[in-house]
Amino acid sequence: MTKKFYLLVVLIVFSVININAQEFSKNFNVDYPLFGFNLLGYPTSPSASAFVDETNLMSVSNENGNIQVSIENKSSKNGIFSITLLLVVNKQKIAKMQFSMQSDDFSEQNYLTSLRVIDLSSGQSQLSEYDGYSQRSLGEVLGGFSSLMEMFYNMDKLFSK
Repeated sequence: MTKKFYLLVVLIVFSVININAQEFSKNFNVDYPLFGFNLLGYPTSPSASAFVDETNLMSVSNENGNIQVSIENKSSKNGIFSITLLLVVNKQKIAKMQFSMQSDDFSEQNYLTSLRVIDLSSGQSQLSEYDGYSQRSLGEVLGGFSSLMEMFYNMDKLFSK
């Protein structure tokens, strides 16, 4: 009786752990929306394809100067999609933003799992990563990304699609 009871308790604990842990797909789906933007008050949750569409990147030229963002690198390996954006102001490289996304086929959403911002003038960088378990760490990555989006993306174009 006690062995069965302990076995049942162990099974319940493992089930709870598996329910709470985020499981990602081995294949990245660019059409899934990015998780969390509706929770942050944005009108929609753009798909991952919107974040790699070069027409959505910041590009401003006027009498005050020139701001240009370009995709420096993008790759997909083992279900992790990574992109590096370069911010150039008046022909001077200012910053890079590198971020990674992974797909969850169960919820049919993409999740931001890492964010690194690099100040090119000082070489300093800041990294925020999903810890593999907590929703809080996913929220921290999303929060950091959402606070930087306006520097790298044309928000009107990004959320109009």
